[in-house]
Amino acid sequence: MHKRALIAALVASLTIPAAGLPMGSRPDDSRTMYFDGSAFREESRVGQPAIATRIGHYPKLLQEGSPGKTRPLPPETGALAGICYIQQSGGKLGSHPAFLPRPDMPVTVRGAGVEKETRCDGNGFFTLALPPGRYEVRSGADSGTVTIEPDKTTLIPLRGGKRMVD
Repeated sequence: MHKRALIAALVASLTIPAAGLPMGSRPDDSRTMYFDGSAFREESRVGQPAIATRIGHYPKLLQEGSPGKTRPLPPETGALAGICYIQQSGGKLGSHPAFLPRPDMPVTVRGAGVEKETRCDGNGFFTLALPPGRYEVRSGADSGTVTIEPDKTTLIPLRGGKRMVD
């Protein structure tokens, strides 16, 4: 029995991705990810928006009371999802969230013969379907590079600045 628990822990540690890596490699092919102020983490937190990912489907922003249904991606594409945010630090005199979303920010994606632009929603999140390949993703002064794989979701956080609070 101890051996099974060890194997299960090892498998779980190998399948939990970091930000910028393809999602959906588990057998049940679905995940719920929330943004903690610096990276996407697997699970959801009460009161915080989360992204549901599923192989072959657009990622879906989940908020309290929202339905969890997803829609299929176009054939031969993968999904890019991310958040534009301002990091907050400090908070010795009071409690503050770890980040502030940047709603309506433009996001530009270039690579693999494609150039697309979208805007963040009211929570700072964005999604795009893209053909497989390597892309530069930019919003304001922040940018990152991602690799899109067919039928998978890649997550990227784009930090637009840092704010000190007390």
